[in-house]
Amino acid sequence: MPSVKYLHRVFAAVLAAFLATAMSVGAANAQSKSGKPGAKDDYWRDNTMPPKRWGGEPMGPMFRSRILRQRTFMKGEYPARYKGLRNPLPKTARNIALGRALYQLHCETCHGAKGLGAGESAKGLAPSPALLAFMIKLPESVDPYLMWTIADGGRPFGTEMPAFRNRLSADQIWRILIYMRGGFPD
Repeated sequence: MPSVKYLHRVFAAVLAAFLATAMSVGAANAQSKSGKPGAKDDYWRDNTMPPKRWGGEPMGPMFRSRILRQRTFMKGEYPARYKGLRNPLPKTARNIALGRALYQLHCETCHGAKGLGAGESAKGLAPSPALLAFMIKLPESVDPYLMWTIADGGRPFGTEMPAFRNRLSADQIWRILIYMRGGFPD
């Protein structure tokens, strides 16, 4: 049986080898695209991750269509009729129940019962339907953006989201949003 002193020496040697390897890999990863040692291009990733998919690099059509509406909204280039809108309806049990019924009738087939994009009609869509359960919680999911998205649909942005402006009243769309903001309650 090896002595404790021997095991300590083996452990110290393995640890020293590990640290030397980690430091050399870290130094190699710390070199930026600019070629300056120690510089990092992005503080949110550690240069071992795959490169970003925005900026100067090509962006796939599915990702591009997903961010095009948001970018248009952020630049203020959306119809004036949606600017400054606020949901005028209160968050009541009745409005939540009506919103749920409307969501089930008009949205669930693509977006799924819990807003996870897993509805029956979602399988062949590219890009796939929005993950509403997550999207509704984002800071940019403000009333004007959501009303514009539902009312005008996604055709101008390369998605299959239908326009509901001629199918649903504004109050019906607001009720759907109340239901979604409530976390898709049962």
